[in-house]
Amino acid sequence: MKVDAQIIDAFGKLQISLPDILRSYGITKKFIYTNIEMSRSTFDRKIKEKTFTVTEMKRIAELIN
Repeated sequence: MKVDAQIIDAFGKLQISLPDILRSYGITKKFIYTNIEMSRSTFDRKIKEKTFTVTEMKRIAELIN
């Protein structure tokens, strides 16, 4: 089985566009980090460094959708 680089690229692009996605839906960062039980400072760091785990991104997606 080969690793699909397109999937990895899409995950990276999703993390880059997350702030814009939240703004477009009118969702605050506080709503997200509170509901995924993450501190504000950790959330802000992960937004800046684009280091969300797959599990964290799934939880964020569930809140958005």
